[in-house]
Amino acid sequence: MIRCLCLMLAMAVLSAPAASAEVALTQQDDGFVLSWETSQEGFSSIMIRVLPGEPGEDLSEGALLTTLEPDPDTGLLPSSWMLPRSFVVIPGTCIGCGLCVGQCPVDAIELVGGKALIDPASCIACGICSMTCPTSAIFSLGSGMHYTVTAVDAEGRLLLVGSI
Repeated sequence: MIRCLCLMLAMAVLSAPAASAEVALTQQDDGFVLSWETSQEGFSSIMIRVLPGEPGEDLSEGALLTTLEPDPDTGLLPSSWMLPRSFVVIPGTCIGCGLCVGQCPVDAIELVGGKALIDPASCIACGICSMTCPTSAIFSLGSGMHYTVTAVDAEGRLLLVGSI
C-alpha cells in the first residue's frame, strides 16, 4: 500500500506553492514539534517528508514521515505534528541490502519493495541500524534535517506549504 501511494504521488507532484508559509521546528520536553500555517480550503491531507540535505524540485523526494488527515469532528487539518523518537530511511539512498533488518534488536525494520522501512512505533532509537547501513541511508529525526510540508489537493496533487 505504501509503495502504491508513493507511485501515485510521484505522478501527481507540483512544485507550485499552495501558500507561502513559515515552518518551524521547536524542541519541547517530550521531543521535537514541526508546525506550519496553511489555508484549509481545498486540501484533503498534509504530508510531511524528511531529507538529510536540501530538497530538489520533486516534492515527493525524501522519506514520508506521515500523512495527516482532517480532524473528524472539526474537519480542520492539523497545523503541527510531534516527530516520533525514531530513525528513518531515505528511500533514494537505501540499496535494500537488509543489514539493518538483521541488526535491529526490536524487529522494527522490514524490507518493503526492496527498501528498508522502519516502524516508528516500534523503534527504540538505539541507532544500531544507522551504524550498520553501508550507504548512510538511515537518520535520526530532529534538528539538522530538512522537513517539507505539502498539502494534497482534491485532484491528488502535492502543493508546497513550506519547508525548513
